[in-house]
Amino acid sequence: MGGRFSILAWAVVFSALLLFALPLTAGAAGVLPDSAPKAVFHLTSFDDRSIPMAIGQGFVVAPGSAIVSVSTLEGAARVLVRLEDGGTVEVTEVQVVDEISGLARITLAAGVPLSYENIPVSGIPQAGEEVLFSDLNSHGRRTWVASQIMTTRSIPGLEGLHYLETGKPLPLPGGGVFRSEGNLLGMVILRFGNGSSGLLASGERLSMVAEKEEGKASLQRWVSQNKTRWYDSPYAKYMRGQVAFWQGRPEATLELMEDLLNTLPDVKAQLSALLGETYLAMGLLPEAILAYRCALEHGPGISTTYQKLAWAYMETGQYGLAERMCSQLIGGDPDDSYGYMLMARLRNLQGDYSLAIYEACRALMRDSDCSCAHLERGKGYIGLGSYDEAVASLKQATTLDPEFAEAFNDLGYAYLRAGKALNAIVVLKEAVELEPEMRDAWSNLGEAYARAGLSQKALAPLNQAVCLDPTHPFVYSRLAREFIDLGRYEEAEETIRGGLSRCEESQWLSFYLGKIFFLEGRTDLAREQVLQLQRENQVLARHLHGLIERGTL
Repeated sequence: MGGRFSILAWAVVFSALLLFALPLTAGAAGVLPDSAPKAVFHLTSFDDRSIPMAIGQGFVVAPGSAIVSVSTLEGAARVLVRLEDGGTVEVTEVQVVDEISGLARITLAAGVPLSYENIPVSGIPQAGEEVLFSDLNSHGRRTWVASQIMTTRSIPGLEGLHYLETGKPLPLPGGGVFRSEGNLLGMVILRFGNGSSGLLASGERLSMVAEKEEGKASLQRWVSQNKTRWYDSPYAKYMRGQVAFWQGRPEATLELMEDLLNTLPDVKAQLSALLGETYLAMGLLPEAILAYRCALEHGPGISTTYQKLAWAYMETGQYGLAERMCSQLIGGDPDDSYGYMLMARLRNLQGDYSLAIYEACRALMRDSDCSCAHLERGKGYIGLGSYDEAVASLKQATTLDPEFAEAFNDLGYAYLRAGKALNAIVVLKEAVELEPEMRDAWSNLGEAYARAGLSQKALAPLNQAVCLDPTHPFVYSRLAREFIDLGRYEEAEETIRGGLSRCEESQWLSFYLGKIFFLEGRTDLAREQVLQLQRENQVLARHLHGLIERGTL
């Protein structure tokens, strides 16, 4: 008797502890309110020989209808819905198909007593948020995949559709997606790559499909009328193009997008803008400009299109057109800081540093945390020779954005000009760590080591700068100068000759070659360089001539 009581007591204690722990582990174990998960079901489609074709999920939006992914219906002779309680219901009609998202509202043979209104529809999850993805196996047993959202992006022109990346692979396409508190987020329409990225139709898109009215058709009639799979539709290709771009595969985006411009007139502006983004990522600036101009011609001016077009015009030296785009941005939204920031960037490129500072300050009046505006103001101060003010502004930019490599590079350059080489070394090392392919940062780091009296240490970053951009004469000149200071004239001459064979502008390279000849005692060759420089740069020619004359007196 006592033993049985002891076992019962331990069972009660264990049950109490388990109940206490459930709220703490709901996100991992999938403990959800009853109303939400019961609306989600598993379905299987069969061909005319009753062989399973596809599996998916959906959820009930009204007692007689539900929303599923259209891919589970295509080519099917029969579709069977298996509810969580083990019951089965057949799909009899296709009420409406949303071509953009690939969702379909279907009619069930028997009314399932669940309503869409019972499921709270929530917003799109943001990066860092933990969510639960429902997954039903073929026997109707539910499992939950808990994962953190890594990235969420809206898809321009396709309202209610979002691209998301998760830390773990997503369940099957068409699965219901829930927050840990049970709010419905939407449905995963397509999965990409290893299954950890996909397209999510949000509550906005789901509601649109649930309320949309079109002519109903029996499942068999709808299947017979629709031979093309949705995965191959223009909208699905557009979505895959978006995903490829976000995954860093612009070539794949280009292959999908170029054939779609004339097939999706309702999103032609968005298609053209995506093409512009793709061309920019591939460094094809003229093509990007044409695509962005096409985007503006076929739809209302999207601010990001003006921004990218202004940037592309600046990069190609078309400053007048860039200014027009900046003015459009400012006129469209005078309270947005971005237009003023781009105008500040343009003024810096034009060498009008005072006006650049003015425009950057206008941007900061509207958004004091705009790191790019602090950057442009710092560049303006560098241009005016106000290095202390430049340092203060650029430090603010790096504080606001600790991964802003360009700001770290400019801060290092400002320290260099202010005579603070050791400070410059610290921030320039940060710049090259953040952006290993930034030539200017490596070149400035080499210069900082040289200014600090560490010529031997300067060689490695300067060599890296040459490797990153073998067509820029300035980096060859800096590297050759360090070899000269170390007395390594043969390596200095080899560096200069390498630069002369690759660079169009060669005045400084010719000057340093003449200096090497002079230091090695080859005065006649040094004088020949003076004659060559007289045709290219009179100031450098006089400087080299004076060096030779003073050395031979």
